[in-house]
Amino acid sequence: QVAELRKLLSVIYYELDEFDKVLSEHEIIRPILKKLGKLTEVASLDLAAGEALLCLERYKEAIHKLNDAAKHALSGSCFHGQALVLLSKAYASLKEDKRASDYCKKALDVLKQNAKSSVTGASLVELASVLQSLQKIEQSVSVLEIALQAYQQQPMEQAAAAYIECQIGRLYLLMENFNEASVYLERSCAKMEEVHGSESPELLDVYNNLGIAYMQLKKPDEAIAKFEAARSIAILSDVPDSEVTVTLYNNLACLYDTLGR
Repeated sequence: QVAELRKLLSVIYYELDEFDKVLSEHEIIRPILKKLGKLTEVASLDLAAGEALLCLERYKEAIHKLNDAAKHALSGSCFHGQALVLLSKAYASLKEDKRASDYCKKALDVLKQNAKSSVTGASLVELASVLQSLQKIEQSVSVLEIALQAYQQQPMEQAAAAYIECQIGRLYLLMENFNEASVYLERSCAKMEEVHGSESPELLDVYNNLGIAYMQLKKPDEAIAKFEAARSIAILSDVPDSEVTVTLYNNLACLYDTLGR
């Protein structure tokens, strides 16, 4: 009972970004679970500890914990795949790109076996982020496509699917494939408007990216419509200044300048 209560506490501390307290709770919980022979739960705890250590930028300690988690996880399980994803993230943070790439490949091999699960979908999104940090943009898109398929099979996960489509569209913008970018961003836009409403802050990023795609496709009227929609959201929602809002105003000013307005 003590272990169960402390596990709840550790989850709360994680959500509060109090990662040192997460680790302190884990130090108390781990020997209890081990004594009770709950090795699967011990491995799950090691995975959570590895995540907390990553957040604290204690990468070598994280690798040690995550290796333990991967060792005790059922081979080929979602849990095993997540441990491998986090290991790739740790090595990428240490600039050990070769090792990070190796773990990315191992993680993908495992996660593809469980590709229909939304839990796997979340791990795939994280894996795509690691690949992007390694400048493997096309591979990142491929992984996001698999994640998208996982979420599309879950009727209650339309918001997550829309987020992934936005990320794929953004990566196509980076690759200067503006037609593909617009296709994914339009889909994302339609889903997000349905889920959140057309004036939700959730749409700020997708409107901005779709405006960029339309600019590049020589569709200035459509671009202005999306940028202005994003600007209205930024004003009405009192969205704090951020990289997205700065980029938005810059894009809109450049477009008006090009049109002589």
